[in-house]
Amino acid sequence: MLLTDLAGVLPVFHTPYEGGTAYATAALPLADLVGAPLDTGHLAARLACPESPEVLGESTPYRGVRKVPPGHLLGIRNGRAHVSGYEPERGGAPTPREEAPAVRELTRALLESVRCRVRASRGGTGRPRLGADLSYGTGSATVALLAAAVPIAPGPEGPPPRQDEGRDDEAPAPRNGAVKGSWARPAGRRPGPAAPERLTAVTLPEEVPPGAELELPRLRQLLVPSPLPYAELAALSGVDAPPPGPLTDEPGTALVAAARLGHRFEAGGADHLTGYGARQVLDGHPARLADLVRAGRARRLAAPVAALAGAERAAATGAFGTLRTPLTVWRAAHRLARARYAEALDDAAVRLTARHRTAGGGPGERSTAELAWCVPGPAARWLSDDALSAVALRLRLAARGPAPAEPPGARRARQALHRHAAEYRTLLHAAEQQGQRLHAPFLDNQVVRAARLLPDETRLQPGARHALLRAVLAGATSADLPPRLGSPPRPHHGGPRRTPPRRGRAHRTLPRPAPRRGRPDRPPRRPHRPRLPGPPRHRAPARHRRRPRRTGLHRTLAPPHPRPPPRLRLDRTPHPAPPGPGPPRLS
Repeated sequence: MLLTDLAGVLPVFHTPYEGGTAYATAALPLADLVGAPLDTGHLAARLACPESPEVLGESTPYRGVRKVPPGHLLGIRNGRAHVSGYEPERGGAPTPREEAPAVRELTRALLESVRCRVRASRGGTGRPRLGADLSYGTGSATVALLAAAVPIAPGPEGPPPRQDEGRDDEAPAPRNGAVKGSWARPAGRRPGPAAPERLTAVTLPEEVPPGAELELPRLRQLLVPSPLPYAELAALSGVDAPPPGPLTDEPGTALVAAARLGHRFEAGGADHLTGYGARQVLDGHPARLADLVRAGRARRLAAPVAALAGAERAAATGAFGTLRTPLTVWRAAHRLARARYAEALDDAAVRLTARHRTAGGGPGERSTAELAWCVPGPAARWLSDDALSAVALRLRLAARGPAPAEPPGARRARQALHRHAAEYRTLLHAAEQQGQRLHAPFLDNQVVRAARLLPDETRLQPGARHALLRAVLAGATSADLPPRLGSPPRPHHGGPRRTPPRRGRAHRTLPRPAPRRGRPDRPPRRPHRPRLPGPPRHRAPARHRRRPRRTGLHRTLAPPHPRPPPRLRLDRTPHPAPPGPGPPRLS
């Protein structure tokens, strides 16, 4: 039997061959073995719904070659392949779990995963023994600090001593002067204990934020100049020339950054540690909000929704977007919690054929779009009508099947982890150097199982991943993340606030006022206007002026203050004109 990991970094492929079953850890050799053509339906499904197993299933880009899903095992009986799952699927609402035991289990699993790689590392030709990818993210920085805390054993020693040199543990002969040269003691042949090697942390110059430098005695930081973008395209001599680099099982977005990351891995060690998978393993997927609603803990949505509103405010999307985001996310979470699996797949098929464009605005709109059983990809609207119809047919056929017992939030989070692991595997095939092994401790089975024990409330809190990794370092080593590296980004309210540009109307620039003399911080003086003479103003008695201020209930029930009677100002009332001589009277 062959087992696959829970994340999907180590898959297994199989295909019928000469009355039996051929299997391998890569799909391309099996396709060459049986001469399988390309499966255009799988490629269209991968572009339309990249995270939906209802569409992808067990197919691969090669027709006839099947893939064993993550968390399953492959058994061959009488020449036929049988696939079954070894990890039980969790059904029902998530049970409330304690945070402290889950953090301790996560610390133990991650520390053991890093330690076993450090102690089992072997040297390479022209390479350091152990290296780490320090991109100044929370995942890579945590792995580098954990690996630097483990002492690296010295490398292999030199050639063994010759037989005529004698044993090292024998005491030197006393100096008696009978033999020439016996007065000089032989030099010590036993070498002293070798100092432990230092961990080589590879970093690009533009990735170092100000004030976040890591300085440890066992860590040696190596700055590698970043290559020019798309420099690998210079090797193409024509249209029909093969692409540079090794061939991968399937295309992916990791191929865009493969040359840049390969330049960094080239300066790494024979065993190179990376922080890939930390975000997908520890962060809370937006669809987990629906799991809280299903479990009857809808009040726990207040902190994540408030964090999304703060992100909208920091993105300067306007006051209307800030007020609309909490209500929209709240309604989408309740809608997903009440939605049926079959109806959700039918709605996704309708949206797919209608070429509904996914939201690409602020954080609130993206989170609202993720609150669904099946989400079309951004490249779905670029496919042809026939390809979209074929993918929609797969969704409608999957809707007629049994509904999964797993909650929608946990299911969507697991699918996102599988997709990221597939992209990381494509990166391994494209950027891994000869004589080098890349490692991702966050994608190990024990770390994935430990992360599943974390409560959903802890995952969905703002800055949860930073706090969890700080707790892991506090429980494993004495090192800590830099202050600017371990804290979540917050909006800066001290500087000028950005405002979005107006749509449909050009900016009108007003001329700047001319500088005036004197102090610029003082407002200009108002012109003096003479006051008209008049009677003195009425002033309330002292008992009314010194009455203490009343608020609340006393202010409501207190009688109103007596006001002075109005006085008529006759001095300012215009006097009637004196009667003049009237018109002449006719007698």
